[in-house]
Amino acid sequence: MAQASERALPADADAEKAVIGCVVQSGELLDEIGLAPEDFTSPTYGTMYRVLLGIWSETGAIDPALAGTRMEKHGIDRDEYVSCIGSVLTPVHGPQFAASVAKAAKARRVIAEGQRLVAAAYATDDPDALIHETEARLSAMAEGAGASTGMDPVDSVNTVLADLRAGTGRVRGLNTGYEMLDYKTLGLKPGELWLVAGRPSMGKSSLSNNIAWNVMQQGGRVAIFSLEVDSTQLVRNLISIASGIRLRTIISGRAVEPDAYERAVSAIHPLLNRSLFVCDDGRVTPQGIRAQCRALKRRHGLDLVVVDYIQLCEGAGKGKRHEDVGAISRSLKLLARELECPVVA
Repeated sequence: MAQASERALPADADAEKAVIGCVVQSGELLDEIGLAPEDFTSPTYGTMYRVLLGIWSETGAIDPALAGTRMEKHGIDRDEYVSCIGSVLTPVHGPQFAASVAKAAKARRVIAEGQRLVAAAYATDDPDALIHETEARLSAMAEGAGASTGMDPVDSVNTVLADLRAGTGRVRGLNTGYEMLDYKTLGLKPGELWLVAGRPSMGKSSLSNNIAWNVMQQGGRVAIFSLEVDSTQLVRNLISIASGIRLRTIISGRAVEPDAYERAVSAIHPLLNRSLFVCDDGRVTPQGIRAQCRALKRRHGLDLVVVDYIQLCEGAGKGKRHEDVGAISRSLKLLARELECPVVA
């Protein structure tokens, strides 16, 4: 039996050729099929496709004669070009040919990612980080393969009109527990990124923790990524919020009165009921946050994500720090939209 590395990579040369023929006959297919030149295994067909994309972008139409001239300038034999045109009688099956090309290209990317993972696994000293990175990369591949090209807004229109007719009598988002804030914001709504800003020691973390606790009190599931303090300190803060016991008393290690202890025990119960997930890895990246949140959403559901705080989150490190923080903020906004839950950072 041949080894996996010796097997030919997935490809459909006939479909690649047919796609070129279909596009020459109907340039509108380019807006529908969504292929990239890199999706073709044949360098010749990839170049042809790139030329056709360029002509379509410039003129909004594919002229076969102009395309033939451009092909020759890029080193494509005219007979090869004519052969592609003659390979199909009608462009009607173009989307099916393109789907076959896309499927093979996706399989090749998965194989390449698997090979990269094997090589990285031998070299890494942090397998957990490698797992999170790989999940993020595979998720990005899946999203790229199924990227939306737009949608009919009829469902959204109907939802809004139904709300206008009937009224809901409540805020659409999660209650923060702060009446004036809920009045101003109408709650923390799915897909929103909220930034809590202020000078050092002004209570940003306390506000975020209070909001998290209030959401848990509503039955919500919350993920907190605590980059500044460890999970033990975070739980102390939450128990203080929930029980009314002063944080200083909890930290001091002194025994508390029986009734205060009972309040603390009662406060812990929601935390033990899969309502709270805490990650206190100070080196976590946006990709790691995304991977863990996707897993939590899939397994238990997720209603709120809190990141405390984004300046400590590790970015790509390729630019200035404020550029990294901007990129992290954008990734958190995309995360909120993907998970359909609010993110407080």
